[in-house]
Amino acid sequence: MHGHKQHGELKYVCSRYESSAGKECEHNTVSADRLFEFACRLLADGLGFAAGEGVLREKLREHALRLRSEMPESLRQEEADYWEAMVAALKADADTAGRRMAVERDNEAYEMLKREYSRLTGEVTKAKAELTRATAAISSTDELSVDDEVESAVRIAKHISAALADPANREQACDIFRRLGI
Repeated sequence: MHGHKQHGELKYVCSRYESSAGKECEHNTVSADRLFEFACRLLADGLGFAAGEGVLREKLREHALRLRSEMPESLRQEEADYWEAMVAALKADADTAGRRMAVERDNEAYEMLKREYSRLTGEVTKAKAELTRATAAISSTDELSVDDEVESAVRIAKHISAALADPANREQACDIFRRLGI
């Protein structure tokens, strides 16, 4: 599907319909607003609240316990070690880029180093988040932490569901879609 304006309103048209000159698709155009509302409902329904919050909690708990049983302690430690080394390497690379920026006299080379430094500091931030997650996973084998994870997931799901249900939250819903890659 691709978007275009039709009679002053944004619409999405089926690409198959367009490429076949209208021969292959009967349902060929949809309002952008209707498509957005449908996507919001579909995602909110997919969060599982329709079956009841208790059912959602139980499914999340089963999933968390299954993941923990599939990943032994040694693999959790190995993952944490990997991210610790990655953080150190990325920091070292960022420091090197920063030092080179400080002495660079050529504007083009400086701008290239600046972009690389920005990319590396972003990667450091992501790697630190992964290290935090991996380190927490090492010590999170008790039942209470599974329940804490379930509660966090339910809070996030409620927040997403509320944002998608309110038409006034269009910008927040769009941000949710972007973060999910939709």
